[in-house]
Amino acid sequence: MVMFISMAYSKDYRLGKIVQPIKQSISLRLDPQKDNFSGATRIELQIKQAIDGIRIHAKNINMSKITIIDLINGASMMLTPSQPSEYDIVTLQAPKTIVKGRYKLFIEYVAKVSTEPEGLYKFSEGKEHYLVTQLQAMKARTVFPSFDEPSFKIPFKVDITVPSEYQVLGNTPIENDMTQGLYTTHYFRQTAPINTDVLAIAVGRFTARTIEGMPISSTLYTTKGQQLDVDIIRRDIPTIFKHIQAYFTVAYPYQKLDFLVLPVYSGAGMENAGLITLHQELVAFPKNNNGLGSYESHKLIAHEIIHMWFGNLVTMAWWDDLWLNESFSEWLARKVVNRQFPQFNGELNLPQLDAFWDDTPSTPAIKRTMKSVDDYNAIGQIVYTKGHAIISMIEKHVGERAFQLAIVDYIKKFSGKNVSFSDFIEHMEKHTDTTLYPIFNSFLTNPQYPLVTLRKIKQKLRISQQPFSDTTACDKSCSNEELIWHVPLRLKFFTHQGIVHKEFLLESNSAELSLPKGTYAVFADGGALGYFRYQVKGVENNSMDWMRHLSRQEKRSLLANNNDLVKGGYLKYADALVLQLTLLKDPSLSTELAANIFNDLDSDFYDFVPLTLQGSYRDYLTNALLRSTEDVRWFNKTNESDKLRGNSLSFLGTKLLDKEAINFSIAHFQAIINNESSLSEFMKSMVLKVIASNGNKKDFERFKRAYKTSDSALLKNSLIRYMGYFSYQNSVTDYYDFLFSKDVNTTEFKGFYLQYPIYNPKNRFDAIRYLENNLSQLFSRVAEDDKQWQPYSFATGCSTALRQKLNKLYRPYLKEIKGLKDKLANVNYMISNCENMQKDNFSHLKHLLQTQ
Repeated sequence: MVMFISMAYSKDYRLGKIVQPIKQSISLRLDPQKDNFSGATRIELQIKQAIDGIRIHAKNINMSKITIIDLINGASMMLTPSQPSEYDIVTLQAPKTIVKGRYKLFIEYVAKVSTEPEGLYKFSEGKEHYLVTQLQAMKARTVFPSFDEPSFKIPFKVDITVPSEYQVLGNTPIENDMTQGLYTTHYFRQTAPINTDVLAIAVGRFTARTIEGMPISSTLYTTKGQQLDVDIIRRDIPTIFKHIQAYFTVAYPYQKLDFLVLPVYSGAGMENAGLITLHQELVAFPKNNNGLGSYESHKLIAHEIIHMWFGNLVTMAWWDDLWLNESFSEWLARKVVNRQFPQFNGELNLPQLDAFWDDTPSTPAIKRTMKSVDDYNAIGQIVYTKGHAIISMIEKHVGERAFQLAIVDYIKKFSGKNVSFSDFIEHMEKHTDTTLYPIFNSFLTNPQYPLVTLRKIKQKLRISQQPFSDTTACDKSCSNEELIWHVPLRLKFFTHQGIVHKEFLLESNSAELSLPKGTYAVFADGGALGYFRYQVKGVENNSMDWMRHLSRQEKRSLLANNNDLVKGGYLKYADALVLQLTLLKDPSLSTELAANIFNDLDSDFYDFVPLTLQGSYRDYLTNALLRSTEDVRWFNKTNESDKLRGNSLSFLGTKLLDKEAINFSIAHFQAIINNESSLSEFMKSMVLKVIASNGNKKDFERFKRAYKTSDSALLKNSLIRYMGYFSYQNSVTDYYDFLFSKDVNTTEFKGFYLQYPIYNPKNRFDAIRYLENNLSQLFSRVAEDDKQWQPYSFATGCSTALRQKLNKLYRPYLKEIKGLKDKLANVNYMISNCENMQKDNFSHLKHLLQTQ
């Protein structure tokens, strides 16, 4: 028997399949002003063979009474819980063998409320108190004993008892209420079969706003007293929902769709079935916002709504296929928002651009073994960004219509079920009549991404691939020549007779194609969705003539590709800069692309240019941009887009120190901190950035006073961020002291705030010196799961001395903090690459600056 059970549970981090939950009832007694809560749960089970105990998930739960009842003969017995395993698995030991059959398991327990935004957590706003759940990932086990794995999808029946002055929200509508004394019990309707991660509870006092135009019951909730403007998202949710449902052609699977906007939340949003939670910083915008920022807010809402089908209705079988849930939701969200809200100009937010910077040789593949919540916390954003980019590339390869039909049939076929990677691939290949496994598998299971080289050899085009291991930082240990990707290429040949398009799947180290007659330029990323980097050799590729025939997205891809080639040591920055400046002077250039170029120039200033060349580099760009016939002071032009106005203000005011940009910012500063400005939120934030980048301690104190007295969450978020951009003597100490002070409470503090002073090379050593004496303060403020990510604050550093100090700082914690070793290795790689890249470009860039 023992041997048999051992084999059945061969994966010690999984519960196994011998015991199957059928349905579960949960009763909780909650009070937002208390630190503990009590609960009782009843789970109906099907036990497939005789066992000595039942394995279940429970973490930090004190189980006082555990009873199992045979539903056939009524016999019962008490069970005894073991100590939890490292994977939070508790064995409920029976005094005698539990035979095959149908049972009901009863558990009574007490547990603690979390003060961090995970599990069941509490927070307060003034005199208002709240309890909210965030159960992804693997946190349901901290709220109730459960089969806390995605493959166990069962109906839940929930009732919540709270002091009568509080409201309670859940996944389903309330069926009825019962008041006894000072407490009311709210009984919710039974859910559809769902996994534990998407169960949700919220307790507090809320403001409710009906969402008109929805085919189902839909309400948007905010916490009581919050002066939030959510009219934009409330207006647009029905449009987003309508087009998502039209894409799937499958009815919405749950009883309602509510939205809860929260001020204290660990992520951006969560796809709880029927009750989506959203971080208010990302979805609340004033009416004068003019749509800016709404691309991300609308994409976030679309992402979470899509999960109702892709993730909740059809669910990954296990966490190693997390990308199946997140990547597909992100991919379709971008598609929906770009089609239905073209005014946001989101098409230039190419999916691959957010992934490349973090997809280094030391970053694990996005499809990886996942055993615990630590594995989940270590994965970061790449499962969203890289997976999304891969799907976008493969959709182009297959064809948009064929891909949609396959996805629709996939949702219908696996409705209510769990799927694995192999299930998904088998289905997609069958329904698109295309071999997809080698493409998906090579990009999902290989770290990093390929560099594709196109080289003209007589009348042939040789196409080869290798890992994009940045040559300036990589040694043999991070360059694996055996890595092969299956790369779908969409080539554009520019010939004297016109443009020739060719699709080609690169499946080996190299291949050859015949060049079309008269080819004078080649573009490797037609459609601008390739998850690779590329270089062209032996073909004239510097002429503006062929570039004018590229779409806006393709031009964006070209510019971003050049930047990455610089970082990788495959292209000189001076050459990439010349192309940026040439495009900026092109009268046919779209304003959206111009805004992107300004944003790139802004970040390139510190990333690519050594401190010793920044003065002459500033003079060069001033001559090229501000003393030319074209006026690029777009911040003064109210008829231009906010993005172009804001990006030009930021670059000209913070990097070129343009007096007009600085004076513009000074003129608007007081109105902004008084919360009286008519500028858009983005323009306000750029004004604050310019003031801080050029300001002194007196200005810093004005920022601080405004932060302490403002009741605007949006203004406070901008103020605390840009306070990190000051660079006067001791500004880093002033900023960090303020972050760790009582003036920034626990819910307002974010660990990533520490990165802002480090953007400026002048501040980097002051920052590391401060943390050498105060790292314990940082670790006491950030959540346990976030500690491993703290070295990323120094990812923009460009110094061996800084890197050595960083390693010394975090070395004592490598064993203690899970995931820290891998994150530190990745940051080491980034810093080394930056430093070596600057050295490699120094003489070439210096020559360009001396020839103006």
